[in-house]
Amino acid sequence: MTDSDFSFLDLIGHKIDLSFNDRKFSDYPDDVLVFAFYQNYLVMTKHKTRGLELPGGKIHLGEYPLQAVFRETWEETGGILNSIQQIGEYIIRDYKGKDRIKSIYYGRITRFSNLPDGFETNGFELLSLPVNAQKDGFSPLVRDYVFTLTLEYLKSIKFGFYGDNRDVRL
Repeated sequence: MTDSDFSFLDLIGHKIDLSFNDRKFSDYPDDVLVFAFYQNYLVMTKHKTRGLELPGGKIHLGEYPLQAVFRETWEETGGILNSIQQIGEYIIRDYKGKDRIKSIYYGRITRFSNLPDGFETNGFELLSLPVNAQKDGFSPLVRDYVFTLTLEYLKSIKFGFYGDNRDVRL
């Protein structure tokens, strides 16, 4: 599964192309999506209207993707990342007239700080794996194959940093 590519339709009907092959990653993505873990738990943000979803969002003008990963994780969960790595990328085809590229990252949170005021989330939730995102309370944004295929990918490679995967049991 390490060089796999997938194509499918999201819940709205957009074509999605997903890859875990780093030779295909764009240097200029539009957004980031973060599979953040704290100890053995997947960290999901509690969006005020959509429900549970992964931290992520737009890369600001002049911002590098890694900066967006740290910023979005902190803004949406209060989580402070100490290890991150890009693991995938997906393209939403013909999104509002153009393709939208989203880079997928795996990261480890070492601690949580207070959430900044005025953002769209109500904190975070720690979830044991496996996660069934089809249940009530989950955002439509995690009910497509990007979420499940990325978790399967992480499990298939027994992902860890520097050969150590003891911190995340998938």
